[in-house]
Parts: sequence; structure tokens; C-alpha cells
Amino acid sequence: MSSADAQEQDGAFTQAVLRDSPLGIAFVDTHLRVLWVNDAFAALSGRNVADHAGRPLASVLPLAGPATEELVREFLRSGKPLVRVLPAPPAPAGAAASQQHWRATIYPVFSGTRELLGACCICTDVTDVMTSTEQFLQSQKLESVGLLANIIAHDFNNLLSVIQGYSDLLLRDSSDEAKRTKRLGEIHAAAEAAGHLSRQLLTLSRRNVGAIGPVDLNLLVRTIGLVLGRMLPVNVAHDLVLAEELGLTLADPGQIEQILMNLITNAAAAMPAGGLLTIETSNSTIPEGLFPGDGPAPGDYVTLTVTDTGIGMDEATQARLFDPIFTTKTPDKGTGLGLSAVRTIVAQLRGDVSFESALGKGSTFIIHLPRVPVTATVAGVMAVAAPDARPATILLVEDHEQLRRTLVAGLEEAGYVVLATGAGSEALRAVAGHGGPIDLLFADFELPDAEGTELAERLRKARPGMRVLISSGFGEQALSPGDAVRHGYAIIDKPFTMNELVDKIHRILYPATPGEPVAAG
Repeated sequence: MSSADAQEQDGAFTQAVLRDSPLGIAFVDTHLRVLWVNDAFAALSGRNVADHAGRPLASVLPLAGPATEELVREFLRSGKPLVRVLPAPPAPAGAAASQQHWRATIYPVFSGTRELLGACCICTDVTDVMTSTEQFLQSQKLESVGLLANIIAHDFNNLLSVIQGYSDLLLRDSSDEAKRTKRLGEIHAAAEAAGHLSRQLLTLSRRNVGAIGPVDLNLLVRTIGLVLGRMLPVNVAHDLVLAEELGLTLADPGQIEQILMNLITNAAAAMPAGGLLTIETSNSTIPEGLFPGDGPAPGDYVTLTVTDTGIGMDEATQARLFDPIFTTKTPDKGTGLGLSAVRTIVAQLRGDVSFESALGKGSTFIIHLPRVPVTATVAGVMAVAAPDARPATILLVEDHEQLRRTLVAGLEEAGYVVLATGAGSEALRAVAGHGGPIDLLFADFELPDAEGTELAERLRKARPGMRVLISSGFGEQALSPGDAVRHGYAIIDKPFTMNELVDKIHRILYPATPGEPVAAG
């Protein structure tokens, strides 16, 4: 075969491979405009092949705008491929509306003289993989919830016993002022501890998606530290080494607790003869060039380090450590999915996980998570009403009778006029029959006949100047901070102390200059 025939044959094969490949393939020029796509790419995007020509890459790939396009250009200039798993762009009208995820690999194409001609984009649908991953992570979280729930239920029952016991003593005899004060203090301390336990469960039970926010690793480590003594075998001690002024990272707190629970469980299993588990936090900065290949990118991080003094790992174990299903445990002790989950979560948070281990010398796992700047906030002085201002009127809607009585007593003691109701329908009747102003609606999110937010919208039509405070025992699962801001609501999570509630209400009613009028009736 002549060289010309060979070239023609190579060209025919190349065209056939590109055209008929099951992978979506697109070529773009140096301005990131589409030159050509194959049938598989067109099927992924939901458009005809001809519709792609001349389009910007951002219109056919789920890029995040100019910043991401500049990132692609930077990778093209460097000659490195860019690999991302991305939610697919919205399907055209009339096409299937189900969310897809693509794995997109974009790499530069050069001429024989190393002149940059453009880029080749190879895409494949990984929706099934992403769905399975999300389901797996959620099952991992539920396992963690179950473990902590058993421990927390025990502690919660103890706290309830404390509250009930001291309450009984007070009901029997409250004549001794010193004893009464001490017993009330114990009740208050037990209630605060019970509230902390309930917040811990709420944090851990959040789904992976939608709960991202600034996270203080120290707070989460201390929270788990409270129950470490009962989680670990009796022959395993633990130590927390927490950095002062630790930075924040953007994450779902439940994800961080899942990482910690998996690492703690593995560390305990690695110390059958006993040992020491150490959990450390620190601020760290990765300079340019420190990790030229794999490893965290240059930047500022908060670092979580979990170290055990156990049996360590040999090289064969280390090579497969993050493989799903791989485990050194017996079938009844573990599935091998824990560390795979850790790596997946850390990758989702744009962080890095690494480890150091040697046989007989224990193991250390190091998690780097991007540090976010802490916005300095100055706590304002709580504004109070001017001496000649009328007392503010609060419409309280709380269906729990005992809690409602408690709130009425506390708010009236703080100087407010309170209209107390137990349901949305009662609140509507109370407003209709009240001739004076109502400055604040304080409603529970879950009411017998409505949601607190629905009630607020109905009442605001009649009282447009009324402010709204929503309480919930379900945390952000009921009303996220973003939703609250959009609707102009303030939120307070149960349980709260009376001081916290009064402070919150004061800040809502008097946000600026002391003496500023409250909302008009």
C-alpha cells in the first residue's frame, strides 16, 4: 500500500471514529466557538448537529460564564487537559427535562509547529454514576446518624431525667431560696445541653445538597468530641488539638461530620490493642509549585488531620485504599465504602485528601479544604425603644400549649404586648378583631392548619408594615436563610433561650437608631 493510500485509509478511519464514537466529541477554535460536533455530542445537548456550528462553547457546555471560560483558556495555553463533572445545560423546549451530568474533558489541539488551533471536547453522560454516588453518600450519612442517634438518645434521656427530677423537687418544696436557685440552674443547664444534642442531629441529618455555608471545623470537632468517649473502645484514648482563630470553609456541616465519623471509625478499627486517636485542625497555605502533580492546588486551606497509633498499612493496602468496596475488615465489620465516601465528599468541596502510613506505626489522614475569608462583623448595641414609645405588640402563633405559655410570660416580662394564638385560623381572627397595631408576627413554621410562612403572607396583605420572625425545630430543612432573606423574614431555630429570643426581637424591631418607630399598624 502506497503512503498516499495509507494516509487516505487513516483519514477514513479517523473520520469514522470521530463521527460514530459513542462519546460526544466537539472541536472549538481559539475563541472557544464550535467548529464541529459528532452525533453523540448533539444527542447529549439535545440539539441538531447543524445547530452547534459557530456557537460559543459556553452555550453548549454547562460552563459558569466568563470566569470558567478564562479557566479553559488558561488550560489551553498551558497545554493541560481540563476535566470536570458538570450539570448539563438546560434542554431545549419540548425536550426531556430530567437533569443530566456530563464528564467533560477539554484538551488543546496544536499544529505541527505547536501553534494552538483550538480544543477538543470529549463528553459522556455520567448521570447514572452521579445518582448512584449521591445515593451512596446519603446512605453513609444515615449510617452516621444511626450511630450518633443511639448515643444521643441515651444522653437525651439522662438530661430529661435531670429536668424531671429537679422539677419534682421544686414542686414538692421551693421554700429554700438557695436550693431553689441551684435546682433551677441545673434545669437550665440540662435544657441547654439537650438543645445542643438536638442541633447536632439536625446538622447531621441534612442532605448533601442545599446546606452549603461557612463551617467552623473546630465547632464540629468539639461536638463529636463530646461523644467520642462512648464511640471509641475503652482501650483507645483521644486528644483534640484545635487551632486558635481557625478559618472557615464552605461545606455542608453534615458532610464534614460524615468525614469525621468515617475516619474515626477506621482509626478505632486500626487499634485493636488500644492506642491514641488525635484530631487536629490548623490553618495552612500551599505555595505555588509545592505539589506539581497530584495534591492540593496553591491557596489557603483549613486542614483536618486524624492520626491513630494503630497497626498501619502495607503498600498493597495503601494502593487500593480509596477503591470502593475494598476493605481489610471482615464482612460483618465494614463495607470498604467509608474512605471512598471521604474522597468523594472532599472532591465535591474542591479539597484534597492524603494519608501517611507505615506498618506498626499507625496512619494519618490529612484533609485540606479551601479557606474562605472571615467577614468582620461588629456586634451592634441592642437598640431599645424610646422612653415615650408605646410597647410593641407581638402576634404569637405557637401550637405547643406549654411552650406558648412560656413564651407569653417571657415576652410580657420583656415589656411586649402579646396576642397569643395556637393556629393560623386563630391568628387571622385575632388580627381581624385587634384594632391597634401589630408590630411583629412570631410564628412557628409548622402549624396545625398552615405553615408559618403562608400565614405571614396572608397577614402581610392586611398589615404590610408587620415584621416576621419564624421559628422552627427543623433547622434549614424547613426554611433556609436564602429563602428567609428573599421573603424578608427573620428566623430563629429551636431550641432557643428567652434571652436569645428577646435579643432577636429587639434587633428586628429596632435595627437602626434607638427610638426609631416600630412597624406601622
